[in-house]
Amino acid sequence: MVRHLTYKELNLLDRDGRITEIIKKVFYNHPAPSIWHQDISRNLEEIFLYYLKKHPIGILYDAPVDVILSDENVVQPDLVFILKDNRPIIKEHGIEGVPDLIIEVISDESYDVKKKMPLYATYALKYLWYIFPDEKLIKTYRLNVAKYDLIDAVSEKDSFSHQLFPGLIIDAKKVFRKIL
Repeated sequence: MVRHLTYKELNLLDRDGRITEIIKKVFYNHPAPSIWHQDISRNLEEIFLYYLKKHPIGILYDAPVDVILSDENVVQPDLVFILKDNRPIIKEHGIEGVPDLIIEVISDESYDVKKKMPLYATYALKYLWYIFPDEKLIKTYRLNVAKYDLIDAVSEKDSFSHQLFPGLIIDAKKVFRKIL
């Protein structure tokens, strides 16, 4: 059964550590991600935090954090980056508005890519990264009018940079490093 909610109604639920999102008022409730998924997210977070200590150009948040695009569209990406100039969207209860970059570690491609990518384009999210753990592949996108253009597709053997982070070169091997 499809359940429709608004952000206000979502906050009345016991989320119990689960990923809870609303896309076009449809409620999605996902189990916690796998350890491998979390390793990848943590590795990338560590890379960014090290960079941001030396270059304080913005703020990085990790899941779970609500990104409230509207009352009917609320997502919890793995990582959210907000440039200093965009800081007013940061509120105590979550991010109210469009961040500068969202990074999703893909658990369910049919959901993360097919449902969320068009949603992000609707709200003019400028940069989007998808990380595919099984393929050890990172795809970076930039919004071009109403759809995303692929900027880069990076395998575990490669390194890459991104214009939001001047001087940062990310070694994909470090992103896909297993903690245990």
